[in-house]
Amino acid sequence: MRIDIGSGKFPKPGYIGIDIENYGQSIVRDITRGLPFSNSIISNINLSHCLEHIPAGNDMLFFISEIYRVCRHNALIDIRVPHSDTLKAADPVHLSYWNEEGFRNYFDTERTFAAIPVQYRWKFKIALMEKHGLELHVKLSCDKSDSVINTENHGMVSIIIVAHNQFEMTKRCIESIHHWTRGFYEIILVDSGSDYSENEYKWLEENTQKTIRFTKNAGWIDGINSALGFPDVDDYSGTAAICPDSKYIIFANNDILITEEGWLERLLSHFNERVGAVGPTTNYVMGRQHIRYNHDGIEEEPANFLIGFFMCIRKNVIDLVGRLDGYEKGGADDLDYSKRIRDAGYDLIIARDVYVHHIGSQTFLEDGNVEKYNKTWKAADKWFIQKWGEREYQKLFQHPINIALCIPMRNDYVHRLFASSLKMMVTPFNFTLIDAPRGIIDDSRNNLVKHAMDIIGADYVMFLDDDHYLPSKLFLRLYNMRCDVASALAFKRNPPHYPCIYQWAFDKENGTIAAVSTPGWIKRGVHQVDATGFAAVLIKKGVFEKIPYPWFKKDKLGEDLDFCWKCRDYGIDIYCDTDLIVQHIGNNTLINDQNFYEEMKKGVAENDIVYEVHGGQICA
Repeated sequence: MRIDIGSGKFPKPGYIGIDIENYGQSIVRDITRGLPFSNSIISNINLSHCLEHIPAGNDMLFFISEIYRVCRHNALIDIRVPHSDTLKAADPVHLSYWNEEGFRNYFDTERTFAAIPVQYRWKFKIALMEKHGLELHVKLSCDKSDSVINTENHGMVSIIIVAHNQFEMTKRCIESIHHWTRGFYEIILVDSGSDYSENEYKWLEENTQKTIRFTKNAGWIDGINSALGFPDVDDYSGTAAICPDSKYIIFANNDILITEEGWLERLLSHFNERVGAVGPTTNYVMGRQHIRYNHDGIEEEPANFLIGFFMCIRKNVIDLVGRLDGYEKGGADDLDYSKRIRDAGYDLIIARDVYVHHIGSQTFLEDGNVEKYNKTWKAADKWFIQKWGEREYQKLFQHPINIALCIPMRNDYVHRLFASSLKMMVTPFNFTLIDAPRGIIDDSRNNLVKHAMDIIGADYVMFLDDDHYLPSKLFLRLYNMRCDVASALAFKRNPPHYPCIYQWAFDKENGTIAAVSTPGWIKRGVHQVDATGFAAVLIKKGVFEKIPYPWFKKDKLGEDLDFCWKCRDYGIDIYCDTDLIVQHIGNNTLINDQNFYEEMKKGVAENDIVYEVHGGQICA
């Protein structure tokens, strides 16, 4: 969950807006009375020009303690505040007591524990602190590595572990859960025909809440179904049922290890009314849950299937979908259950901020027969194909997110800086590059979008100009803005190098609407804009479904601002990450904000530049 405190009318896209006045945001609240969230569920907090309105002293101490309470471990807090050294002279009415030293006094761990009263103890790590003109920009991470994190607001969680022999491994698994887990949970052990000693059985019973004991190896599927109340065999002694208060059920192998504090709270935070099951990342697994697919900034990812080594499922979804089914004692059951959850209308999510160590395939490789192991999994895949068909099997391995990377005006000679930066750009999902040779720009953009939607089935269209140098995390940052139209900031190639972000304004003298370039928004974080240049922009497919074809029409000013004008007509918001700069490749230099500021100092560039719009049509 992400929250924007002091959001005003325009909360950061993808964030829940909070403000003391009702501007139409999600939550109206005086934040000095506390934050209306349970413990350790917030992953990101945006605080833009908010802290200076909270009085120093106990009010500020209480507010920071509230931030610490609701944040989960490693949560990110992005703060922008007027700087005290400059603001007093520039604006005596709007005073701020915040400066670099003040932030260190409040948020530095060593100073905090020395100076802050015991009831307000917290830990933060300062990742960034820099001054931009009259503004101080600070990024913090929340350190809860030593805190107690509970799940009281989520209800009981039942963890079902199926084991056959391998007592020491099962013991390590259970011990790791108890060591790293806080809150309301239970462990249900399904012993599938093991030959444990009396002392080993006693240890297992003492360290788990419930046990099911089969007299023979019933396998994974029957073991899980028995714990869920769907037994297929009667060959076990004792009874077990998940707690009536359990809202989430975790299927777990006995060869997993929990290794970090707060894992359960983070795992549960990925659920909402649309999500049916969540799986963690790990070191040993098939598919996208492997840690090699992790990227900074992406906390979760949709999936077509989750692997059953450790799968958390909502109890009401299990009631709807029913018992596990699969090949013999265990095989393709997780693929089958994943498909049935999706068919029931629920999403599957990979929690990229949760790691569970997986030793892997210990039961199947217990006798060391690798050939038998491979044969078993091939037979399991065949079972799935016979049940659902080859096409459904292949769809499992197609990533749910498709990105069309569109270059509408490709030159015959692609600059090496663009080519190298494009190659280095992190592209975690399915990317398909399509381009068009230099021609009529609006036709190129329209044709690329049609190809992206009709042929590729793209979920996003990402436009890039091939005369820019791209940041490696360009896509990640645009994707994480979670808005319909997200852009980076570029500057015009030819002087004066004005920023390519605009607001619409009415010219009273001639009765026209003007697009005004806005230098004051440079390096102000994610900012809602009226229009943006298309040097680097990410657009959701729903935008093209809402705006009628043709989406782009070249006028005297340009097809990109024409598209933005249409977004205005159809109520589609546009945001720009004004800290994310794609540099224009000039003749002998890269053009960015520094070039523009130098022109401002020399008087070459003015504070703004105006373009006109007549009757909804843009013209010079």
